[in-house]
Amino acid sequence: MIKDKFKESLKGKGIYIGDIKGEDIPFEARVIKTGSYTSGKEFPTIGLFRSVKDLGSIDTIDYGSKYDEEFFKKKSLIVIQLREGSGSIRHEVTKVVKNGDQITVQIKVTVPEFGTADMAEWAVLVEVDNAMVNDNTTVDFVTK
Repeated sequence: MIKDKFKESLKGKGIYIGDIKGEDIPFEARVIKTGSYTSGKEFPTIGLFRSVKDLGSIDTIDYGSKYDEEFFKKKSLIVIQLREGSGSIRHEVTKVVKNGDQITVQIKVTVPEFGTADMAEWAVLVEVDNAMVNDNTTVDFVTK
């Protein structure tokens, strides 16, 4: 069913399904639907953004006025872009972990037994304190 197709779609993308190890760090997260299908765009993508200028360089998604220069004085933003084969699949950030210079976001994926046949694109926005980030920080995500 849909759950099996979802797990199959993750193979070979550097994503694994499981737990992550390291120090839990505080975060705020939200997930927004950004569209139904973008031809020629590779998914998933992930990036760490430390300024308005950096954030504006990734695409034309409107992330809202919340992410202004004031925001970036205290926080950094991790943006994970996903494409799903059904708009019924839901995402929730359950944990953010720091292990050395690596920050990993754990996303709980809820796949219904039956879903809609529309493809959907999602942006997972994760806010972390600037104290957790430096010039060597890398970001990754796992699904659970």
